[in-house]
Amino acid sequence: MIHFTEHKYGKEGLDSLMEGAYSVYKPVSTTQGPRGRNIAINKGFDFAILHDGLKVSRFVNPKDKFLALGANIIREAAEKQATQVGDGTTLTIVLGYQLAKEAKVLIESGVNPMQLTRALERGRDILIEEINKLSVKVTTQKQKIEVATVASEDPKLGKMIGETYHKIGIDGIITTDESKGFETEIEHQEGISINQGFMSWKFITDPRTLTATVRDTNILFLDKTLEDPYELQPFVDEVLKPQSARNLVVIAQDIKGAALVSLTETKRAGSMNLLAVKAPSFGKYQREMLEDMATMCGGRVIDSDYPLKDAMFEDLGYAESVKSTFTSTTILGNKGDLKTIETRIEALKELLKNPDSDLDNEKLKERISRMTGGVFVIKVGGSTEPEMNVRIERVDDAIKATRAAIEGGIVPGGEVIFLAVREKLTPTNQNEEFAFRILKKAVEQPFNMLLENAGVNPGYYMAKLEAQPFGYGFDVTDLQIKDLIKAGIIDPTLVVTEALRSAVSVAILLITNGGASIVNQEEEKK
Repeated sequence: MIHFTEHKYGKEGLDSLMEGAYSVYKPVSTTQGPRGRNIAINKGFDFAILHDGLKVSRFVNPKDKFLALGANIIREAAEKQATQVGDGTTLTIVLGYQLAKEAKVLIESGVNPMQLTRALERGRDILIEEINKLSVKVTTQKQKIEVATVASEDPKLGKMIGETYHKIGIDGIITTDESKGFETEIEHQEGISINQGFMSWKFITDPRTLTATVRDTNILFLDKTLEDPYELQPFVDEVLKPQSARNLVVIAQDIKGAALVSLTETKRAGSMNLLAVKAPSFGKYQREMLEDMATMCGGRVIDSDYPLKDAMFEDLGYAESVKSTFTSTTILGNKGDLKTIETRIEALKELLKNPDSDLDNEKLKERISRMTGGVFVIKVGGSTEPEMNVRIERVDDAIKATRAAIEGGIVPGGEVIFLAVREKLTPTNQNEEFAFRILKKAVEQPFNMLLENAGVNPGYYMAKLEAQPFGYGFDVTDLQIKDLIKAGIIDPTLVVTEALRSAVSVAILLITNGGASIVNQEEEKK
């Protein structure tokens, strides 16, 4: 193959990026809302009927590499949205494309894209501030069930997630796993969760949910930064291989450069199933949390006083499952000694009676909660593996959305929140006038698309809503205007604000990348 680069500049480059973004926007936008259309996907060996915007976007791969670049930029914003709050991916794509589309028209008429960018960011901040002012706190079990039901599109799952979060609080941990049978059930298991995820996308085992899972695994706890790729190799050859151990999770202070590349390449080659995770917290607290996790899993922390070259197989922890996302890791079925765990918890409780500082007090409470709370696991069932995988992804999203609602509150659904705050955009200069005009038009589009997909005229209903108080909107399932929060048609505030934040970010990426687009091309050697 002959490799070369190809360039597009100015308007030609921006046109290609926007065409690629449109190739994602068009099918995704038609799925918006409960009356949105299904999308048929030819997978080559199989087919799928999808109603989820993010899943649909993953099948949009333009052959032209310039178009593919634009498609990837807008899809990445939706992926980030899903990772952070679990919902609002279609909203992100609709808003992001509409903002970029309107901005492109202004740029081609001579408006400076960098000045427009700053004004868009100010308008975004104004809208987010106003949305937060209108947010309603989630306190009741009924509210939590409603949020989870909307996100999962399943009343049974919504009830299960909502009731559990109401019982355990926002600091409790809920995760998912495959069920052995057809039914979906929830179990309280021994486990521990940390707010650090996988250290490379190459560890991912399930591209649909962007998770990395290692089962029946040993765990190496390192209170040091691993940089030398050859430092771990003797331990693998002399300790792991004689025990026929092929699954290993490394939780370290950090793993950098060639050492991280070595781990990802070993996994890719299939010689070992590996996962690397950065230890949570910082400084002395990081060491203490490593000790907590090692105790819970029956392992020992390897450090400068007890180096890796002296470590034995017995120093490794063990868990039935370790599951990482980009932002968190959950360890289930840890096999630490119960008496040792109880002794450590009691020692932490003694320290809590006289903490050295407010930060120590906070960290001690966090550590005790992590060691005693366990993990609630929703065992997701299904009659087929594809059905189970789809349901697991839906439950994961519902868990994130419910947590986001408890953390940040809720706003009326039906895309009316944007209609309520758009008039707060009052420009103070010409650049803001341009940017705020774009924002006002773009934030109407989710409402328009929701109603168009339901087969009704959005302009007619938008006019009718002007006479209604805040919180009233259009229920597309029965074609009635009603108080949306009372009707249980709600969105987590964080889902809405993060979608707006992501949309403005991706629009800026698109409109400021018009200077040049460069792609690698391949040509068959003749």
